[in-house]
Amino acid sequence: MTIFKRKNGFKQFLALLVVVTLICPGVLSAKKEKHGAWIKVIKQDMQVVEGELLKVQDTEILLMTNSETGITIPLDEIRMIAYKKKGKFGTGFALGIGISMLVGGIAGASGHDGGLGMAVVGAFYYGGIFGLPSGLLMGAFSSTSVNKTCVFQNASSQQVSKNLEELKTMARF
Repeated sequence: MTIFKRKNGFKQFLALLVVVTLICPGVLSAKKEKHGAWIKVIKQDMQVVEGELLKVQDTEILLMTNSETGITIPLDEIRMIAYKKKGKFGTGFALGIGISMLVGGIAGASGHDGGLGMAVVGAFYYGGIFGLPSGLLMGAFSSTSVNKTCVFQNASSQQVSKNLEELKTMARF
């Protein structure tokens, strides 16, 4: 009897996996176009320039402003660059749902002699009940943004190269 329940639970799990894969193929394979970070450059003369960071080179950076004009700013004219570093909502959401499904599987299998079938049912039952709220909370906490600055005025060459490497990860190209 227990073998039959395990096979039936496994078949249900496979059927659910096939349905989710067929319903959401675009989500699994879609690739978004990368955009550069929105930064605020404070120049040596205290002029502020805002725009999307397109490219970072060893001697200059390239921005695109709201008016869609490209501006090249040499590094020796930059006092400081301010930007917001965003967290990833999807990572926190997946972590919250995954932990809830794991706990649900343990809770579903612990009280019954159903083996794997009850663990799968428990994972989806308890994971569905508690997974969405905990996933949303963990996603919200992990996606909060942090204000950061890169100082170029009176910075050592090591600090400038470290700042440039960090900015290169946020540039579009």
